[in-house]
Amino acid sequence: EAATTRVASAILAADRAAPVEVVHLQEVFVPASLDQIAAALRPAGFVHVTAHARCGLATLSKRPLRLLELRETAHGPFTPKGWLAVAVAGSEGDEGEDGSEAETHVNCHFASE
Repeated sequence: EAATTRVASAILAADRAAPVEVVHLQEVFVPASLDQIAAALRPAGFVHVTAHARCGLATLSKRPLRLLELRETAHGPFTPKGWLAVAVAGSEGDEGEDGSEAETHVNCHFASE
């Protein structure tokens, strides 16, 4: 729990120094840890979060998120490898080439043995 608090505090301090819209995390293997980080970051505007993944990947955002895909290896004796793809909504007023709301697609990969 102390390590989770330190991670959340470091993210908040970095966001105050140079604001960001999206934070991607890896090695968040305990669902309660992700819940704790999400709760700590919510007052700073990070109100969107992906669900906990066994592979430890997570994304928190000030903008709406849409999960595109989550792939994880079978759960074996090691931490599963994972690949997470999310779409992050663009700034208000941003439009794609076809007039739809702009999105940024982000791929995150975690491989641990």
